[in-house]
Amino acid sequence: MRVTNDMFSNQFLTNYNDSLTNALNLNNQLSTGKAFTKPSEAPVKAVRALTFHTSGDVNDLYTQNVDDAISWMNTSDTAVSGIIKSVTQIRTLVNNAATGTNTPASKAAIAKQINALIDELVTAGNAQIGDRYVFAGQNDTVQPFTRNPSTGVVTYSGTYSTGANPTAGVISMQVSPGKADPLRDQVNLDGQQLFGTIDGSGQPQIFKDLLKIKNDVLTADSATISSDLGTIDTDFNTITNGQTSLGARQASYTNVKTALTTDSVTIAGATSDNENVDVGKTSIYLQQAMNVYNACLSVGAKVLPVSLVDYLK
Repeated sequence: MRVTNDMFSNQFLTNYNDSLTNALNLNNQLSTGKAFTKPSEAPVKAVRALTFHTSGDVNDLYTQNVDDAISWMNTSDTAVSGIIKSVTQIRTLVNNAATGTNTPASKAAIAKQINALIDELVTAGNAQIGDRYVFAGQNDTVQPFTRNPSTGVVTYSGTYSTGANPTAGVISMQVSPGKADPLRDQVNLDGQQLFGTIDGSGQPQIFKDLLKIKNDVLTADSATISSDLGTIDTDFNTITNGQTSLGARQASYTNVKTALTTDSVTIAGATSDNENVDVGKTSIYLQQAMNVYNACLSVGAKVLPVSLVDYLK
């Protein structure tokens, strides 16, 4: 093959452009801290980056959900703890009223205290997180428990789960991949789970019981009042069962949060390894590329063909 002067020039320009492009790419990597800025520069890494970012976004979504769920359940647990304390106080008062040594005036005072504690239960039942009522089921923007000031009757206006509609009272927050399951992902207690069966007029069983007990303290004999202690114990079990189920969910979501936090760290590390440059290595590579570039210029100056101008000198 015959080698011409043009071939020297073309080969030099090719090598010159390659070395300059390599140096420019390395300089861009150091400037941005990224191994690539366009998918075409590293197709495999670009695909991995998309996978990592998608996983990170999903993880962030579930982390936000689990944080919201834990906050919701913490608010609920605080309210239920207050409810348990109030019911315990009511039982103590009823036990005192059943001794048979109380005067009508002392019974009236006990009934008044019980009435005030019922008001406290209504207030606790209307606990909120933000503008949402935690025990109102899905109707969580409307105050669920209302007490008639004249009759003392407490009614519930939220939604609650039934056999025909098991998710009617469910607030759920999904924190894991797969098909959504409202019952599995439930984070709330509805009014019925907290205060017993809701009758046709909207009255929760526990409030009906407490209103009757308050009236018994005023008018009934000691034997009747003593029998009311069993009713309170049954109602107390209903509330504590709700707290127990809530506590189990809290523990589960806390474990999920721990796992999501670990996953977040793992995803962030994988993303960094895939996208970020090793500054030390890249600096060395850039210096080597500049050496090649300078060598290319030096060699080109020596081997390019001599022109007519050189002879005219």
